[in-house]
Amino acid sequence: MDRKAKPADSFVILEEDLCDLWSSQEASLFAKFRRDIGLMVAYAILYQKKYIIDHSWDPPGDHSGLLWQSSESINICDYATVSEFCEQVNTGNSRPSFVSGCGMFHDTYTNELDLLARDLVTEVAKEIFENHIDHSAYTKENEIEELFFDFLGESDFLVEREFELKQSVMDWKLADLFSEFQDMARAKRLKEELLWEQQQKQAAQKERKARLILAHFLQILDLSATCKLEKGHPKWLAAKTWVERELSGEECHLLARVLNCSNSIQMWLTSRSHSHKPNSKKLYQWHIHYDC
Repeated sequence: MDRKAKPADSFVILEEDLCDLWSSQEASLFAKFRRDIGLMVAYAILYQKKYIIDHSWDPPGDHSGLLWQSSESINICDYATVSEFCEQVNTGNSRPSFVSGCGMFHDTYTNELDLLARDLVTEVAKEIFENHIDHSAYTKENEIEELFFDFLGESDFLVEREFELKQSVMDWKLADLFSEFQDMARAKRLKEELLWEQQQKQAAQKERKARLILAHFLQILDLSATCKLEKGHPKWLAAKTWVERELSGEECHLLARVLNCSNSIQMWLTSRSHSHKPNSKKLYQWHIHYDC
C-alpha cells in the first residue's frame, strides 16, 4: 500500500494506516521502553534515598503533607512489581495541586513512567508520520510538525499507544528488572561523576583565568583592587580602549565576573562576550598559564 499522504487541504492520514506502520516497529519500541524503565528503576534503587511524606505539620484544611528525604535507601524487597514500585516510591518532586484541601501533589515514579511512555510514543509516531507523507506538499516552516500534533489532538492514537505501553510493564518482576539493568545504572552513575569532575575542573580553570585577567587589567591601568570602576572614573576611557584592543569575547565575559565595577560596565563587558576576537598574541605570556 502507498503510505504517502495526499497533499493540500484533503490531507488525511488514516489512523489504521498509522497503526499498521506502528506494528512494524513495535518490537523495538517495547525493547527501548523496557530499557528506559529498567534503567530508571535500577538507578533509583542503587542511588536514591527514600522520600517520606510527613503530615505532622499540615495546617488546618490541607492534608498534602511535607516531603523530605530520609537516610533510608529504597529496599527492592518492598516492591514485587514495577506497578508497586511506581505507585509507592516518591521521586522527590512536588507541584502545586490547585485542589482545595491539598496544596501539593508529590510525584511518584508513576509520573516518570507516564512521561517516558508519552515521549517515546510521540517520538516514534512522529518519525513514522514524517517518513510517510509527501514533504514537497508542505513548504512552510514547522508545517509538518503542526499537522502531526493536529492529527494527534483529533485522534485517540497517542492515548491508546501510551496505555498499551504502560500496561505492558506493570506486572514485570522488579527484582528481575533490577538484575538486568543494575550494571547500566552503575555505568550511568560513573559517567555522571566523571562529567561532574570535568565541570568542576573547567569551572576552577575559568576562575583562575578570570583572576589572571583581572590582575593584568589592574596592573596595566594602575588601579586598586578595591576601586570600583564606573563610567565617570578618570581611567574608564583608557580601560575601555584596552579591553576593546586586547581582550577576546571570552576574556571580556570572565573579566565581567570578577571586576569591581558598575552595572553598566558589567553589562558592557558581558555584551562583548559574543565577540569573535581571538586572544591577543601580546598577552600570550600571561594567559598561557590559564590551563596550568
